[in-house]
Amino acid sequence: MMRGLPLARLPLTFRDAVRFTRFCRVRYIWIDSLCIIQDDDEDWRFQAVQMKTVYANSLCNINATASTSSSGGCFVTRDPNLVPPLLVRTSDQQTHRKEATTYICHSAERWKDNVEDSRLNTRAWVLQERLLAPRQLHCAADQLFWECRSCRACETFPSSFPNAISSRSLATKTTSQVEDTSSAFRDICHSSDAPLEVYDSWEYLLLSYSKRYLTYETDRLRAISGIIYSLEPILQDKCFAGLWENHLHHQLLWEAYSPSYRLPEVGPSWSWAGWRQEMYRAPGTSFRSTAEPVLSINSIYSAKYPSQLSIAPDIELKVQGFLFPYLLASKSLCIDDRELSLHGDGVKIRLPEGALGHDKEELFCMPVISRRDRYGYTAGLVVAHRGADIYERAGVFHMGADLTQTVRDAMDDPVGNVHFTLA
Repeated sequence: MMRGLPLARLPLTFRDAVRFTRFCRVRYIWIDSLCIIQDDDEDWRFQAVQMKTVYANSLCNINATASTSSSGGCFVTRDPNLVPPLLVRTSDQQTHRKEATTYICHSAERWKDNVEDSRLNTRAWVLQERLLAPRQLHCAADQLFWECRSCRACETFPSSFPNAISSRSLATKTTSQVEDTSSAFRDICHSSDAPLEVYDSWEYLLLSYSKRYLTYETDRLRAISGIIYSLEPILQDKCFAGLWENHLHHQLLWEAYSPSYRLPEVGPSWSWAGWRQEMYRAPGTSFRSTAEPVLSINSIYSAKYPSQLSIAPDIELKVQGFLFPYLLASKSLCIDDRELSLHGDGVKIRLPEGALGHDKEELFCMPVISRRDRYGYTAGLVVAHRGADIYERAGVFHMGADLTQTVRDAMDDPVGNVHFTLA
């Protein structure tokens, strides 16, 4: 590689990107699969930390948006007659006005159809590349699209999309949240402010990210590490396996759709990164909650990667709290030798399909946050005992005022407040 690589040996998409870079008279180009040693885990971990710098300081990110593989190329043959907008002129026959009114006929979904819904944007790595780079060139199926912090444009509308089309293109709430978050994230990364809303932006980003495809599941934290490292100095907060320290108790209560399968080589059980799943409640939904922590987090530890806790797969929480046996068959909680049914209003136990290894798991409810007043509320994790003092997350639980009072009374007894490890 140091001696050079003939251009003809590269896939078409790479060759097109190199030609475009030369056309722009830019000397250097970064291509992940060429610049990172693919089979070297140590180099991957080193380069993951550099993603923030690489993309944030790039001139422009070239997206082969219409391509399905590295051999598909960036540019396609298209009919140039279909690029300009269709103009329709009409006159008012009733008032006999001679002046004609001109209307622009154009698909309000063009950006969404060509960019947001493209196959390229189903890939997890692409999310941080789009958010970190200051400019994006999308090589779509029928024309080029442009994206930067100032505007979105295309060959049909080279100055920028008309406002009416831009607003209508946000067809669904989810799409709107993700697209608005993308813009907000770019603004935040170039601002000295650290508003609480950035955590909400992180939530929406993770909802989008959890739906995206990864060739290698082990990249789940690496592929978003550039965003994490960009946000840490802005938020003045530390990220541990994808969860933020300043709000860690609330962050632990993320939820996912079924099925949900454990990925121990990717991340700890208490992090969304340690599971193959699609989230519907991402970390960040309870940042303004008045519930107080009832779980003490004493230390955060990684034996293998102590200097990279943001993306360490083996990170453990040393905690102190209460563990109430949960009987899966009867869906009841054992407190002081009493079985309390968890059926009824105000109680929710979520154990996604695939979360348990077998039906006879030794399960416990571990309260994480609680509110002790007439609006009483307790939420926490359902954890499975893995031997000695080791426990792993299996799901989440929420309970209302009635059960909260009983649980809080039991927690007044310090005998049950024990030390254990959440792996």
